Amino acid sequence: MFNVILHHPLVKDNETCTAFVLHAMKEVSSGTEEWYFAQPPRSCLRMHEDALVACGKKKTFCYLASEDKWYEMADMLFEKRLPTATSACHGKMYIIGRNGVGEESTMDRYDPSGNSWTPVSSYNGTISRNFAAVVNFQGFLYVIGGKNENGEINSVHKYNPDTNLWQEVVPLNVARCCVCAVADKNFLYVIGGKADVKCLDVVERFEPERNTWSMLASTVERKLLSCGVAVRDNLFIFGGFTSSELSTSTSLIEMYNPALNMWMGVQNMATPKYPLSAVSFKGNMFLIGLWTQDGFPSCCLKVYDADKNEWKPCVSIPHGFHLSSLAPLRIPRDILLKCKDLL
Repeated sequence: MFNVILHHPLVKDNETCTAFVLHAMKEVSSGTEEWYFAQPPRSCLRMHEDALVACGKKKTFCYLASEDKWYEMADMLFEKRLPTATSACHGKMYIIGRNGVGEESTMDRYDPSGNSWTPVSSYNGTISRNFAAVVNFQGFLYVIGGKNENGEINSVHKYNPDTNLWQEVVPLNVARCCVCAVADKNFLYVIGGKADVKCLDVVERFEPERNTWSMLASTVERKLLSCGVAVRDNLFIFGGFTSSELSTSTSLIEMYNPALNMWMGVQNMATPKYPLSAVSFKGNMFLIGLWTQDGFPSCCLKVYDADKNEWKPCVSIPHGFHLSSLAPLRIPRDILLKCKDLL
């Protein structure tokens, strides 16, 4: 973009075009996934579709919000045991979880350009842990906290997808597992979780320029296994469990205002009993979770409207599959044409 586009006569001689390219370069350098979907190409040039990829156990599907339609994609390498942690980075999906043939956590990568899964072999025993969180922050994957044979840990590792190399960064102040990890353009937040047998209301923020974790205001409730997103300069945290035995869930939605360092709780009885994964996609908040319908838990994908405090349903997940991981990706059109349409 800098060496070719910005110096092109049609761009450099036009102030509007120059400003547009500079803004795009700034968005790309932030490392977030939102820029990836911000400016769609003209229809005649569009070779991809913006989608949400969801997986659980061994099945993989993608959801096109523009068509309210599901497609069946390539199966995962192994059947994953819950809970899993997922994030998109550099146009690929990464999932961490215990596989069906052992108790050790593994990391696998989904590449939409080939509709294929491959193992990330560098995620070895040194890095591997259970009940960890994973999040894309400024173009790197961060694996945070978790639990090993000695109990909860506070270590944080950063993965560079381009070099396939891991780096241990400054650890959390509080060792814990089952945390909610959310990143915006500037900071990485780690929220709640569990230490020993206690649920936590601890919130820490990572500042990359200072390479430090700082303590922030506590959440309204103590909880673990919540999921959250960053939207409109605020953080939104959905549900979770208020007991380490996972016997008591919460319907509270919490919003954090970084400018005020303040959490606010909003009651919503329609919040899922078990939130599994949440993402920001084209400015909307999508969440996969277990909602109670007709007295039975059902896995659904819904959109949360913060202004109205309402949930809007998407088309039903195919065949009643239990999906637990969600990530925004761009799927090639020629790949979708080869996949099964489940509408």
